Amino acid sequence: MKEKVSGMSRGNVIAADAMPYPLDNHAPQAVGYHALLGQLWDGWSVARLKDLFGEPRETMAGLRCWEVGAGVGGQFAVWLAGRVGRDGFVLATDRQVRDIPALANLAVVEHDLTGDREYPGWPGGFDLIHVRLVLQYLPQRRRILSRLADRLAPGGWLLVEDWVTTPAVEMVVSSVSEQDAALYVRVQQALSNVFAEAGTDHSWGGQVYPALLAEDLTTVGTQMCGQVWPAGGPGCRLVAGTIAQARDRLRAAGITVKELDRVGELLTRDDPGFALAGHLMHSTSGCRPPG
Repeated sequence: MKEKVSGMSRGNVIAADAMPYPLDNHAPQAVGYHALLGQLWDGWSVARLKDLFGEPRETMAGLRCWEVGAGVGGQFAVWLAGRVGRDGFVLATDRQVRDIPALANLAVVEHDLTGDREYPGWPGGFDLIHVRLVLQYLPQRRRILSRLADRLAPGGWLLVEDWVTTPAVEMVVSSVSEQDAALYVRVQQALSNVFAEAGTDHSWGGQVYPALLAEDLTTVGTQMCGQVWPAGGPGCRLVAGTIAQARDRLRAAGITVKELDRVGELLTRDDPGFALAGHLMHSTSGCRPPG
């Protein structure tokens, strides 16, 4: 392909500015964390794309896609690259790109959505921009959403997937021990506070629908997915990985090492008797009007 993403060619890696966020793509837990995110949500995101485009192998060939917040390994960006084919193109961006394979139709770029640097573009715009579990963590989320919508091609789709976080007091749906349940609630509340202090909006997923309407997108719609996460499954192990990365901040909030270790055990052991109400995923899409 002779075209280039504006301002950057394939293979370019541009350094991103630092930002206060509790998780780090270069942390030891990051590889497992992003793999678990894929286990939980890739199938759901694929189903949503089928809603928009039909069977991906038949209808996504040749599309120009931007995977925003591709994460460690870039699993979903790689999946997209396999669907758009030789005539399509996928741009994968994140503040910290890591371990994303080199493919002929996939460009990997470090890009900070919160900075003032120009956003990536494509001649004519992108046919699909997918951003999952990113905007809720960024205080500038509304401005960023507008800038993403501006990068759509006529007829292009913006698909935003973010949680509405289950309140800590409602998360434990099964526990043999009331003491363990109470401990988890206390740790989860402290964890929610850690993210809130870094700018997370725990209700953002429910605000995307009117935000896309305000960007003059059409055919706006939201589908929601909720799950119970049993101990030892990917949802609980994801929470355990989050707690592990935020361990120092949780200690500063008054959670003891013994308490953190106990919660880690509750979440990761194979015990369906302990289960959490997972956060409710809001998957909201909107289309740039043709022409």
